[in-house]
Amino acid sequence: MKWYRYNPDTLEYEHPVICQPNPARPGEFLIPPSATEIEPISTEGKTIAVFQPDRKSWTVKPDYRGTEYWLPDGTHHKIETIGEVPPDNALYEQPPDLSAIYQINGYARQQRIKREQQEKIKAEALALKKQVETLNTLVMNEV
Repeated sequence: MKWYRYNPDTLEYEHPVICQPNPARPGEFLIPPSATEIEPISTEGKTIAVFQPDRKSWTVKPDYRGTEYWLPDGTHHKIETIGEVPPDNALYEQPPDLSAIYQINGYARQQRIKREQQEKIKAEALALKKQVETLNTLVMNEV
């Protein structure tokens, strides 16, 4: 006699079992716990057959357990339960750390501003040096 075992916690289909005859009661079989004689629905892809004991029937549910994804805000998620699906805006590769990019861009901007300020100071110093030289030349010519 063939029965179908399901996980007692998740109710997902596990495997078929061949029930052995009951030696104490001829004509009866030893039925394992968490098993049903109802054949499960066949599934494919990211779906799984789940037994509904109250209805004594199988249903098909999405099965993305173990799937990792990130949201656009950078938060990491991992699906651990049957029936949960990734949201439409899920990213399956970790997005770049935008705060690091902003920091790098901010650092680069600070360095550019610093260089521009240094170049301005050098130009002003050079102009002052020329003025001093001109004034020295004028003073030397008067003496």
